[in-house]
Amino acid sequence: MLTKCRNFLFMISLILGQGVLADSFEIDAEALSHAREAAKELAPEDLKEIILHPSMANCMERLVSEAKKHDRKGRGLESAVWVIKADDNTYSCHFWEEELRVPGGFDWDGYLPSQTIFSIHTHPKKSGGPRPSESDFEFNKGLGIIGVILSFNRKMLSVNYPGEKSYPTIIKSKTFRSEFKEYY
Repeated sequence: MLTKCRNFLFMISLILGQGVLADSFEIDAEALSHAREAAKELAPEDLKEIILHPSMANCMERLVSEAKKHDRKGRGLESAVWVIKADDNTYSCHFWEEELRVPGGFDWDGYLPSQTIFSIHTHPKKSGGPRPSESDFEFNKGLGIIGVILSFNRKMLSVNYPGEKSYPTIIKSKTFRSEFKEYY
């Protein structure tokens, strides 16, 4: 996700280790705490249920459409969102700003919306498919949050929990095709 930001990620991990991330980058400490709690509570089945929830349809339509467009044009671009849970148990997405896009990922600016529970980002065709990159592993571990990877090329979604090198599939190809076909 953030392949061009290794120094930035290293800086985040150092700051996180010292416990001053919120002060140094003006991250909403409550939002970060909320996302970290979600990382402890949400199982892969929960993530699948959230992603397939009707309130996520517009978000997933845009993500799948953008992933397809980027793959077809061979530009190697990614799209990324924060998934937010509302008090009424519906979900929405906050798309990362276009200005943060760099070749092969994003240069995160430290903004984390309130009530964020995890992130989703796309992987282009020439990437590792649903496998998180080293930068993805570092980002998820450094922030202590869940990262979901959408691979349009492989038609699947996987999840990476903070500090783990595994990436279980949460939406397999058959489900991806049946649930998201109308978006591509």
